[in-house]
Amino acid sequence: MKLTGGLDELAHRRALKRWSRIADAAPSLDAFSLRVLRGQARLLRDRLDRVIAAADTVEMDEPPRLPWPGGDWAWRPALWKTAQRPAALVAPDSGAALGQDLKLFHDCAAPTITLRQHAPARQAPHVALDILDFDGSFLSLVLDLPDDAVATLARRHILRVALLTRAERPVEILARLNLRQGPNTVQMVVEAERSGETTTLEFDLAYSDATDKQVDGAWIDLIFDRPAMNRIELCDLVVSRGTRHEM
Repeated sequence: MKLTGGLDELAHRRALKRWSRIADAAPSLDAFSLRVLRGQARLLRDRLDRVIAAADTVEMDEPPRLPWPGGDWAWRPALWKTAQRPAALVAPDSGAALGQDLKLFHDCAAPTITLRQHAPARQAPHVALDILDFDGSFLSLVLDLPDDAVATLARRHILRVALLTRAERPVEILARLNLRQGPNTVQMVVEAERSGETTTLEFDLAYSDATDKQVDGAWIDLIFDRPAMNRIELCDLVVSRGTRHEM
């Protein structure tokens, strides 16, 4: 598709004027007219959101750098690249998803939790977790790893999660790697290594109970210890993979 200069600009101005008139007149319109216009507006918003998301991807999707020599894969999830819908979870049930890669799990009876993506114009998006009173025993964010990395995952690999975080008060972060092989799930748990706002979590699969069979699925749990009355911002998140040096 190619833009046609003046004709496109003229059509855009006419459409903008039309919807400006409709917006100004909306409070005085009858219910039937508003329902018709609402349907048109939703269709239009869907197309606009797709264009904006594509443009944000081009502007913000800087390929993540491999943090080590011999690295063969790096991935920044969509929540840290493009605006997502819905953009927030408020008092979510356990297992609720934000975007296509991230889920929130907890065992609260009455969750006072908000998980929200912030996507400022022409800035990289980030994710914020707000917790008030917390009556549960655990709170975790679960990140599903993409199939292209999982299919070739082996014991020779090291997985690293690099987090850029900010919090109103210090919070301990644990991470658990889950590898599904047939009916079994292998787990590894590591504690975050913090350097200021940078958090690094590293899994050396050679020290896991994984076998040489193919991995069918993999996900990472980010577990927050004593999260009550805190705001935790995950400003960036990159998962990468490297290979151990063979002896």
